[in-house]
Amino acid sequence: GNEAASAIILAAGPSLHRQNSVANIVDAGYQGTVIAADGALSHCLRAGLVPDYVVTLDPHPSRIARWFGDPNIAAVEDDYFRRQDLDPEMGVNELQRNQELIELVDKHGPDIKLIASTSVSNSVTERCKQAAMPIYWWNPLFDDFDAPDSLTKQIFEMNRIPCMVSGGNVGSAAWVFAHGVL
Repeated sequence: GNEAASAIILAAGPSLHRQNSVANIVDAGYQGTVIAADGALSHCLRAGLVPDYVVTLDPHPSRIARWFGDPNIAAVEDDYFRRQDLDPEMGVNELQRNQELIELVDKHGPDIKLIASTSVSNSVTERCKQAAMPIYWWNPLFDDFDAPDSLTKQIFEMNRIPCMVSGGNVGSAAWVFAHGVL
């Protein structure tokens, strides 16, 4: 097949680490498009893979910014990264890991296009702007756009930002982006 027209989507989770997926992609010299869910970004960058796109949609006010390295973190009081397996490295030496990620995202930010839902928190938006990531916005679909009282249509008419199905999670949104947009 034509590699230039291909894409790989990387979502966070145990298989990303157990299968050495990122190392395999790097070792293979893959030349197609790489799309990462926000939770996979840290693993990709630590392994030397700079994705072309990162998709984000979760509105949590503080957690999601950590996937991009949070310069505003003073202490780690939330145990979210210690109790989940999306990227186990994020829960070890959290402040040090956060600082390393800040440096990686700052270095590679201009080369990564952020595909951001209008639902993301200001902390994510500000962090990605700080890292000079080009941001491309989309509205999630909330309901039937064609219904007379559609919330999705009302939001679109307010901000004129394209709408996209999210599938309810960032991995599904990345797939829809790859298939429907790219």
